[in-house]
Amino acid sequence: MSRLEIESVSKRYGDLWALRDVSLEIDRGVVGLLGPNGAGKSTLMRILATISRPTEGRVLWEGRPLTDDPDRLRRTLGYLPQEFGLYPRLTAREFLRYLASAKGLDADERLEQLLSVVNLREAADRKLETYSGGMRQRVGIAQALLNDPDLLIVDEPTVGLDPEERARFRSLLSELGGDRIVLLSTHIVSDVEATAQRIAVLDDGHLRADGPPEELLAAVEGRVWEAVVAADRLPDLRSRYPVASAAHRADGAHVRLVADGPPTENARQVDPSLEDAYLGLMQDGREDGGEGR
Repeated sequence: MSRLEIESVSKRYGDLWALRDVSLEIDRGVVGLLGPNGAGKSTLMRILATISRPTEGRVLWEGRPLTDDPDRLRRTLGYLPQEFGLYPRLTAREFLRYLASAKGLDADERLEQLLSVVNLREAADRKLETYSGGMRQRVGIAQALLNDPDLLIVDEPTVGLDPEERARFRSLLSELGGDRIVLLSTHIVSDVEATAQRIAVLDDGHLRADGPPEELLAAVEGRVWEAVVAADRLPDLRSRYPVASAAHRADGAHVRLVADGPPTENARQVDPSLEDAYLGLMQDGREDGGEGR
């Protein structure tokens, strides 16, 4: 079974530490790497994709450090970066055939299978310049799967997609995680909620949490509240608590937030969502002074 080990990895750019002492061990399935923009997610993805090297620590693939033989992982790696370039005048079939040839793959049969997997067979002979954002992302996934990778890395894959395309993309990632490692990097909580069996949370370069969604939910059990307040109270609540949502209605602002005790007299306790857990975790980490877990 494939195994990816990240041991005390740190990355520095000049005086800025983008990652600090990150450790993870991953065997199989979809792992969601969740965190705000600037948390260090893309930096970690680039290290795992052998594009960058850590300043400190190391990464092992099947027990061997990447620095010893990076090509060993590259042969079985699929990578969809945040910025994925296409040749707009080529069709999807031409583009994927070109990439397969560049990778030294004889992939005609594989290419047709992938076009079906990403639901592009009917559009395969259209030029890429006519594709929607979601269709282009599906081409990106197809190219990442050309070599049938044991490790698939996708970095912010649903940014800019409409709700229907996002749902389709999440479903595809869930299916792909059955027999390989899939690392999904995103700042969108609903993406990992729909796909990941395990979630690692990064913030300010530190690993804040790592475990199944149930563990994150348990951490905010009894701390999620809903209340109806006057609209002019919202700024004060936002300054004091992580607010998950606030909707203005005829009877006032309906607020959902994370707090250790009732934030208002009429607040009622509700079951937590993964977004509540994420907001609570971010708040707790910052109150602790920004240290890692």
